[in-house]
Amino acid sequence: MHTLKRTLYLASQSPRRNDLLSRFGFPFERLDAEVSEETPLMKPIAKVKLLAKRKAVHSSEKIKKGLVLGFDTVVNYGDKILEKPTSHAEAFRMLKFLSGRTHTVYTGIVLLIKPENKFKIHAAATKVTFRKLSDKEIKSYIESGEPMDKAGAYGIQGAGGSFVEKVNGCFFNVVGLPVKPLMEFLSPFMVK
Repeated sequence: MHTLKRTLYLASQSPRRNDLLSRFGFPFERLDAEVSEETPLMKPIAKVKLLAKRKAVHSSEKIKKGLVLGFDTVVNYGDKILEKPTSHAEAFRMLKFLSGRTHTVYTGIVLLIKPENKFKIHAAATKVTFRKLSDKEIKSYIESGEPMDKAGAYGIQGAGGSFVEKVNGCFFNVVGLPVKPLMEFLSPFMVK
């Protein structure tokens, strides 16, 4: 268990981030991170940084002192950014599109340091290669409900991991919590 000099707040609705932060030994409090994810057209790295910062700032309005972590994750292939699907049909189109291809998962991580209102911002990238998927297995996976709250319509830590042929980079980034920048951001605040 890590002891921090300030209270750590997680500005994320993701149960996966909640679980990982706990497993990595950080005590924290959870904040509501419901914000508009509408953005102008932009590159995926800029998008995840902007949305992670928006979540941290919005969630921390009532916090006077502490460390607020905000995150955002997208899946990218070519000029397409795949976020969370809004329907089963959209999830099917996303998974069919990713079938047999290598895509990149970007996660923006922001640490807002209060009361100084200073930011540490980073975007991590991991390449993920899917094997060829049949329509039947895509439909079966969608019926499980697992893909509906995940960028790119899959969860690598669950049944969606069976679609993955290769990962090049941080596995935890694909889940939505890049470990290296997290540790770099928090280490100055750890009690030695």
